[in-house]
Parts: sequence; structure tokens; C-alpha cells
Amino acid sequence: AVVSTQSTGVEEEKKEEKKKEEKKDDSNKEEQMETDANGASEEKVTEETAEKIEKSDSEMKEDGTEVIDPAVQEKPKTKTKTIQTPLSVTSAKEGFSEKELLAATERENAMIATDRLIQDRQMAKNAVEEYVYGIRDKLYGKLEKFMKESEKEAYMAELTRTEDWLYDEGENCQKQIYMCVNAIVHQVSVLILL
Repeated sequence: AVVSTQSTGVEEEKKEEKKKEEKKDDSNKEEQMETDANGASEEKVTEETAEKIEKSDSEMKEDGTEVIDPAVQEKPKTKTKTIQTPLSVTSAKEGFSEKELLAATERENAMIATDRLIQDRQMAKNAVEEYVYGIRDKLYGKLEKFMKESEKEAYMAELTRTEDWLYDEGENCQKQIYMCVNAIVHQVSVLILL
């Protein structure tokens, strides 16, 4: 028990000496700051050394051993090793039979064909509608100066009939009917505009 009290007494004396040295350093710093023309740079240097001394004091345990900060302590490098093992998977169902696969493919092809027909029909209908609106705009714009009023009224009546048919009876017609109506409207416009 005597040995441990002596060692702590020695440690306490060391701590007191360090505190005295720090006080001397602080007083020296103040003197240097007063006399030095470049006070800012000197102040930084002395503060950094004081911080280092404080850190070294705080990193020492009471028994004199050094304490290592966990953030500073180097972590051991881990090596990863990949091992490939064969994996066998069994399933209750192996997949589609040839007959089921063929039936599913036929259904898919039928749906694709139906979608294509619907898209083509919509494009033909839009072509008729686009032509009617485009010609009507031209009759009141660019072509207004070149047409007689009677011809213009007759052609506008034809365009109105086509538009009415398009939204009533012609709402869900086949692609070929839309193409025929578009051709007829084109022919009438060529005859009137010539």
C-alpha cells in the first residue's frame, strides 16, 4: 500500500509541474503578444502548442500509460473472402408446357393485332378531322381572297356535314371508311379550289 501512495504522490508532483509550466507558457505568450508586431500569427502558433500539451496530458492515464483515442486509433483492415457454392433450386412447376406456351403466344399476338387496328383506325379518323379543320382555317385565311362567297359557303357546308358525320355516325367506323371519307373531302376541295 505504501508503494501505491508514493507513486500517486510522484504523479501528482508531475502534474503540478506541468501546470506551472503551462502558466509560464501563458505568461510568456502574453509578453510575446505585447512586444511582437506579428501578434496574430504568433498567437496561433502558441495556441496550437498549448492544445497539443493539453491533449498529451489528457491522453495520459493516472498510472502513466497513454490513452489512445478511439477515433485516432487505426482500425485493423478486414479482408473479405468470397466463397462460391453451387446452389440447386427445385421447383414444383417446371414452367409452361409447349401447348400452354403456344396458347399464350397466340393470345398475345391477337392482343397486339387488336391494338394495331385500333391505333390505325384512330389515325385515319384524326386525318379526316385534321383535314377538315385545316381547310376551314385556310378558307378564312389564305384562300379567302381567291374564292367567291357562294363557293366558299358551299364548301363550308360540305365540311360541316363531314364534321357532323365524324362525331355522330362516324364515331366508331372502320379504318377504310375514314380513308374513303378523307379521299372524298380531298376531291371536293380540289374541284372547288381549281
